[in-house]
Amino acid sequence: MHKFILFLGTIVFLSVVACDSINDSPKSAIAEDEQEINSVLQEDDLVFDEMDEGSESTFGDMDPNWDVPLPKTTSDHPADPRPRFGRIITERKRDVQVIFDSDTTAQAHVSVKFIGKFISKIPQWSGDTLSWQRFEKPLEHDVKRIANLAKYTDQRRDTSRVNPRRRYRWHVTSVSLSEGHSSVATVDIVELVVKAEGMDDIVITNPLEYFINRRTIVNAHISSKVKVQVKVENLTTNPVEFPEGSGAFENLRLHYGLNRLGNHARKSFEFVGMDDNGYQIYEGTWTIRQRPGIHHSIIDLIDNGTILSPDKDAYPYSSASWAMPYAVSW
Repeated sequence: MHKFILFLGTIVFLSVVACDSINDSPKSAIAEDEQEINSVLQEDDLVFDEMDEGSESTFGDMDPNWDVPLPKTTSDHPADPRPRFGRIITERKRDVQVIFDSDTTAQAHVSVKFIGKFISKIPQWSGDTLSWQRFEKPLEHDVKRIANLAKYTDQRRDTSRVNPRRRYRWHVTSVSLSEGHSSVATVDIVELVVKAEGMDDIVITNPLEYFINRRTIVNAHISSKVKVQVKVENLTTNPVEFPEGSGAFENLRLHYGLNRLGNHARKSFEFVGMDDNGYQIYEGTWTIRQRPGIHHSIIDLIDNGTILSPDKDAYPYSSASWAMPYAVSW
């Protein structure tokens, strides 16, 4: 009788363990998929967001030739006394929420909170003497992007790393533009128009609903020109006009050539007027000069008060950004 009870207890114990293993198996598989998707997102060239501008020595416009080292610019060059400003990022908080649409498809909502300081250097003349007023403001900038992914059905993986896209079971099929805002945002981007040579015009009003894949990505040839038009809204209580008489109450820049190698170029947009809805219109054109591959661009909108006033309460860091990948080919 004792042996029978012991045998029965063993059977019950094994059954419970088996049931737990079955119940835990789907959870384990999902966790493994999520971990792999995170790895894919951190390596795929279509998914890349960065707001750090390196150091104060590189503040200002720069349009380098990518075949030679980046030219050095200084914030105190007397021949070019324009306000210089930028972000120094000290912390990044990344979060990825994965939603599985099926066993082989998923959508990842990627968000990154950039934390750091916004630095301005404002030129001031006293007679023929030029000096610079420097001040800092704390910044938090939240960037969101959506990525669609699919699972290879043959399950084959290339562990030799010769073909990185086959190292994983999951791969990115498309990504949205990214949308970013400061924690206190009185400015906003409302429309983006991209005009690239040899392509139809692209009009975007909702960055998180506009998806790009490797077939539909803007593909610009080296030495071709890309024109960008941006409409923005400014709800700042006491807007600062700069330059005086220009009608511009915000600063708009294009960051381009961004990639995981650390490349970074910037160019200012030109204020061209206001539309019938009261939106400010900016335009800019740049020539494609970087090497072939996938790069990223950022439409970077900053309130003039943020840049020009040291008053952190009246003019805190206020910014909005949209970013999109693009390809360069010969």
